[in-house]
Amino acid sequence: MTVNGRFLVVVSVLEGRHFPKRSQHQLLIETKFDGENLGTDPVQHSTSPVFNTELAWELNKKALHQHRLQRTPLKLQCYAVNVAMKTREMIGYIMLDLRMASQPVDSPAKCPVPSKWYPLLSCKYQQMKPAIKVAISLEVDNKHTDSSSKVVPQKVEEKSHFESQSKLASLNETEGIFQIGPVESCQELFHLSVTVAFATNLAQLIPTSKEFSSRDGNIFFFYYSLLGHDVTNEPFKDLLSPNFASERASVKIRSSLEALNIYFQENPKLQVHLCHGNQSLGSSDIPLAALLSPLINRVPTVVEGSFQLHPPKLTSVSAGKVPTVGVSVMMRRDEIPIQPEEVLNPATTSSPHQTPVKDEQEKVVPQPASPESAQMNTDISSIMDEESETHKKPKKEQTRKEKKNQKKPKHTSSPAKKSPKTNVVPELSSTSDTSKQSTVHDNHHYSFSIDLRSIKDVDTPSVANIYLRYSYLFFGSSSPIQTHPPVEVKRQTEVLLPHSFCAFDFATTHQKLTQTFLRVPLLIEVWHRDKTAKDVLLGIAKINLSHILNAEKARVVNSSSGDYVGWRQISSSNVIVESINQQPKAVAELLVVLGLEDYGPIGTHQIVVPASESQDISSTESSIPPPKKPDPRETQEYKAAMELEMWKEQQAGEFECQLKEKELTYMQTLAEEWKKRDKDRESIVKKKIEEYVQLENQLRLALADIQKRENQLAANEGEVARLKADMQREQQQQLMELKEMSRRMKEDCVHQIEVEKSKVKLLEDEKHRLADQLDEAHRKLQQKDTEFMEYKGQVTSKPEVMLQSEINLLTLEKVEFERKLESLTKSKIHYKQQWGRALKELARLKQKEQVEAKARLKRQQQELEHMRVRYLAAEEKEVVKSERIQLEEIKEELKKLKQHDASHNATPTKPVELVHMPSQQEPQQLQQNTMLEEHIARLTEERDTLLRTGVYTHQDRIISELDKQIRQAITQTVT
Repeated sequence: MTVNGRFLVVVSVLEGRHFPKRSQHQLLIETKFDGENLGTDPVQHSTSPVFNTELAWELNKKALHQHRLQRTPLKLQCYAVNVAMKTREMIGYIMLDLRMASQPVDSPAKCPVPSKWYPLLSCKYQQMKPAIKVAISLEVDNKHTDSSSKVVPQKVEEKSHFESQSKLASLNETEGIFQIGPVESCQELFHLSVTVAFATNLAQLIPTSKEFSSRDGNIFFFYYSLLGHDVTNEPFKDLLSPNFASERASVKIRSSLEALNIYFQENPKLQVHLCHGNQSLGSSDIPLAALLSPLINRVPTVVEGSFQLHPPKLTSVSAGKVPTVGVSVMMRRDEIPIQPEEVLNPATTSSPHQTPVKDEQEKVVPQPASPESAQMNTDISSIMDEESETHKKPKKEQTRKEKKNQKKPKHTSSPAKKSPKTNVVPELSSTSDTSKQSTVHDNHHYSFSIDLRSIKDVDTPSVANIYLRYSYLFFGSSSPIQTHPPVEVKRQTEVLLPHSFCAFDFATTHQKLTQTFLRVPLLIEVWHRDKTAKDVLLGIAKINLSHILNAEKARVVNSSSGDYVGWRQISSSNVIVESINQQPKAVAELLVVLGLEDYGPIGTHQIVVPASESQDISSTESSIPPPKKPDPRETQEYKAAMELEMWKEQQAGEFECQLKEKELTYMQTLAEEWKKRDKDRESIVKKKIEEYVQLENQLRLALADIQKRENQLAANEGEVARLKADMQREQQQQLMELKEMSRRMKEDCVHQIEVEKSKVKLLEDEKHRLADQLDEAHRKLQQKDTEFMEYKGQVTSKPEVMLQSEINLLTLEKVEFERKLESLTKSKIHYKQQWGRALKELARLKQKEQVEAKARLKRQQQELEHMRVRYLAAEEKEVVKSERIQLEEIKEELKKLKQHDASHNATPTKPVELVHMPSQQEPQQLQQNTMLEEHIARLTEERDTLLRTGVYTHQDRIISELDKQIRQAITQTVT
């Protein structure tokens, strides 16, 4: 690592193969990354082009980490460049993952970078299947190292070193262990295993252009990369029903939880591919983040399920037939075993070069006692193995179990007790001829009970007749279980369900029981029975039976003998019933109580006949002499039949005893449950009494407080009365004061009015005096106006005044003329602009008309040329016809001359003249054709001249007349 943390992402484009050879074409590869577009030099488009070009991008440490977290792809686009046309077309592309780059080193020359062939995706040359050899690596950018830069603190260097060491997994070949993180701080051991168990609907991944069948010998397999190592499972040929052994690949890892967290952030998914040769038909991503659950410190963590396979291209997949692959990924600490009797595979530790190791057809050992660990350690491979084992059982055993299941009642439970004559004998013990001994079985006797207690909150507009229905094939009953009769349920009410308890007795292994409960939920259908129509399915409740495995265990004790019989687990829960519409919603709520009883391993019933009894019987038979007439009752067959009947009666009695014991057990269980509930009720009553006593004490304290408050209130009321009297007294005193004040104010107002009246009288006198003065002023003003009018008449009669008035009039006219001149100037400018636009429009129209005239002229020339060609063809035809006629005439003349020569021996002078007679008419025909062509050319030129002027068009009469004359002349020429 460098101080400044700058790197170079280097993509080496080396060479190509399987390209078609194209002349005048070159190959070019371009890619865009981190906002920068780089490309190789163009090379010849040959079958094996050689590029030998490195494309490098400079990144800092933060940007590189961000690109890795975002999984930024590098898309290399390949172009074919046409050298002559200067065009290019994309023929395909390659997708590179930045996380595939090798660890950055200071000297890349010492560590060669691995290269790989990548086929072109969406390639234009599908038949050739071209590929390009590319290598991607990270290099330290030494150009930007600064010797004067400050030293990074040691903690930051240690953290960056820890992160860089935790992002990659290195193999320790001496110990056969993968190291993730620094060795000095990561010393915890973990086991990581991946199992590919099964696959379904793989035929949906086959492209429509290809057809694969099992007869063609095609090989398919699953591939994935585990810590950088390629792992493939057993190949198979049939995609319709893939049959391959479930294989587990396991590795040993030395690391820590912090380093594993960083590694899984860099590699969050495991990609499993379905391959055919070197082609991937589909892939599925398995998330690995859940492996680092906090439960890993106590139990192994498992990520498993059926994951969908996605094709590389967008191919159509039919609905309901999604291709899937069953994968299980498990991680555990070294100190936490998977199973109680786990034996480590020697291949995981002996040979370091064989990691990861594949355990083909791995056998399943018993699960641990803890239900939590059993739930976490479920393996898909064991499911497939057990299912295959069930199919391999003999038919007799299956039919015997079916008959046994048919005899069992649906709504009763009968846990089997061990027979007094049942002996479990070890495998190494010796056997005698007089006794039959049983073998050890791993199957346990289970009893599973389902009690549907009540239903409430039914979402129905009216009263509904509800009954429940379910079936679970694992319990051995194929017919559905149904509650009877239907109960009426109203909205927002809770109703108890009658006859809803059902128990199932069956035998299986704990492994298969756990896996079935984890995989297959119990589906309870809620139906509404209508008297006039068919039953309506309101909704389905989905119950996960695996919850009962985590319930608390209680011992089951025989009531008669007090011996320990088995374990019992009870789980109760409220389950939501969801509708079956496209948008499911809660339509009801069920109270369900589940019970599971384990009565331990199942033994085999056997009849043991002691040797002494057999000897006594044989000695007795030997001592009695045989009768003359043999009695049929004394035969061995009769005795064997009698013993068989006695054994049947004994077994029937034992079965009745077992039923009675079971009934007593259930009655005792019910009594214990009733006592337990009575104790619970007593404790609740005691608790309620204590609460009532506390409430009574609180009530007494509250009453005392209320009495105290009443006394305080009475005292407060007396105080309020005293304050009220004081306020009334103060109010009367203030009222008297107000009356006295109003009287004084009235006297003051009267005096003020008298003073104002005297003032008004004085003001009126002053008003009369001022009115007289105003009249005098008006009189003087009228006199002054008269004098002014006389003076004005004298002044207007003078010549200076008249001249001044004329000047004013001329000034007004001047202003008016200037305004008109300005408006005319503006109008002139506007008209100039309009005229310029009109000229431009006229020029444009002229140019357009000229273009159209040229086009029409060109079209007419083409028509003329076509007519000329037709004319020449017709003329040639007429010439050929005339020559043929002349040839016939010459033949006739020759024939006549031969006849004449034979008869009269005359010279062939006349035929020679006849032969040359047609040649004298040819100049006349040619001269006439020449004149017609000149006439056509003159008419065409006149028409084109008129059209070029722009005044005439093809629709004008003169142009139409000229066209008519041209056609007539051409017709004459042809004829």
